[in-house]
Amino acid sequence: PRKNWDAAGFAVVTDALVEWARVVVVGGPADETAVAAVARKLLTRPQLAANLPLPHVAGLLGRSAAYLGNDSGLTDLAALLGVPTVALFGPTDPTQWRPWGRRVTVLRWPAAGENLAPSAVVDAIVAAMAPVG
Repeated sequence: PRKNWDAAGFAVVTDALVEWARVVVVGGPADETAVAAVARKLLTRPQLAANLPLPHVAGLLGRSAAYLGNDSGLTDLAALLGVPTVALFGPTDPTQWRPWGRRVTVLRWPAAGENLAPSAVVDAIVAAMAPVG
């Protein structure tokens, strides 16, 4: 949990993105508490993909226009699949643990008690989805 961005931030970003994109919240058994916390703060109701087998998650991620996630295995998977990925880092060092991929953006909150502005996260996702060229 100390590595994860706060539920309120994810809810604000999800609500902003659902206005113009199909948003799917992906979570596994280890994410149930975090997904529930985000869901309680949402104004909208995006699609939820919970506890899917890993090949199904990989297929879903591979068809995505972008991925937003914490420093986690799913974030690494999205990046390896070539999905434009915005990886959120707290206390862990992204120079050592950042996902591998051609289209990875890392955002980090600088110190304990500080946080990322949801608007900066939305901007990063929109930029990540821009055509490469």
